[in-house]
Amino acid sequence: MFLYLKPKMLVIMMLGVASGLPLSLSASTLSAMLMDRGIDIAKIAIFGLASTPYAFKYLWSPLIDNLSLPILNKVLGRRRSWLLLTQTLLFLTIIFVGFYGVQAPNLFILGAGVFCISFFSATQDIIIDAYRIEILTNKEQGAGAAVITFGYRIGMLLSSAGSLFIAEYLNWAIAYYSVALFLIPGALAALVYGEPSLPERSQKVHSNFIAWLRHSFADPFIEFIKQKNWFVIICLVLLYKLSDAYIGMLTTPFLMDIGFSKVEIASIIKLYGFLTTIAGTFIGGYLIAKYQNMGFILMLGLVLQCVSNLVFVVQTSYGYNPSVLVGVISVENFCSGLSNASLVAYISTIVKKEFTATHYAILSSLAVVGRTVISSSAGFVVFILGWINFFYFSAFLSLPAFICLYYLYYRKNK
Repeated sequence: MFLYLKPKMLVIMMLGVASGLPLSLSASTLSAMLMDRGIDIAKIAIFGLASTPYAFKYLWSPLIDNLSLPILNKVLGRRRSWLLLTQTLLFLTIIFVGFYGVQAPNLFILGAGVFCISFFSATQDIIIDAYRIEILTNKEQGAGAAVITFGYRIGMLLSSAGSLFIAEYLNWAIAYYSVALFLIPGALAALVYGEPSLPERSQKVHSNFIAWLRHSFADPFIEFIKQKNWFVIICLVLLYKLSDAYIGMLTTPFLMDIGFSKVEIASIIKLYGFLTTIAGTFIGGYLIAKYQNMGFILMLGLVLQCVSNLVFVVQTSYGYNPSVLVGVISVENFCSGLSNASLVAYISTIVKKEFTATHYAILSSLAVVGRTVISSSAGFVVFILGWINFFYFSAFLSLPAFICLYYLYYRKNK
């Protein structure tokens, strides 16, 4: 447990907070704001498409690995200079969406603003993930996964529960402005801690642009596909969080639809749910460190995800019932925390530090496809099937990931 007490873990936690802040602003918090504006659920679900940069951040991650920013790079180093620039742009974009969203917004312009939040947030994630992996040893990656997830959940709590409380008693604009301020501590922590040691590959000097282009974009992909079962690994990461992510965009609208207020959602789901998520996260980190059996941990997380989706069927049956919701959220968030820590640790252990930002971006981009592209259809599925069958359907989406896990870890003669 002493690993969690190292100064680098505090830095990682604060960066995790910054990483977790923007997601709710383009997902559940945005959904609540649009619901308040009288936008129907099908249109709200379509806003999930504005988060597609998370799914495609691998396209520009080689630039983060190889391109040095003028002036800033000499003063701060590559990782921290990119972090400072990206967080500044993210801060300004959040302010814009908060200001524009409380007007009578044109949904296309609002969607463009949300898209920009997602783009700068995805870029920030590339930098933070690379920074985290590079300052940790291999033995510290499991603890680092738990800590970054812990910080990430704090960020999500601030931008979800915090935003709902502020919106209830003040307004949505102030809610968004307040969340933007919490980007600052993470940047300061990284600036104080320092730059990670530069990977050897980044110190190479290339004779021409074509050589640089190959080194930056082609080599990371070539190295990745040299891994055994690389295609199955990609499929597993793509599908692992699909069932959990599919219901994520509509959880808040679902609860508002059956009668829960914003304050109740903030108190039970966001605040209390945060505690159960953290419990799941650290238990996941502990199990990873203790057993060093990634196949077992991933399988456990996947089973728990199915259970966590199905408990919403109970809530649907009871309707408005805060006591039932406490039980549902206890199960759902604990399972989500454990499975998130498992996936982060898995990805962190299979990337090569020579291509940290690019490899992690490729895999983490795949992990959010379900939350972005695929989940945009969730509103139409609810319209066709109703809430109960929707939750059954979402649990069924875990089946392909089970097949991938079996192929990688449990079949004979692997």
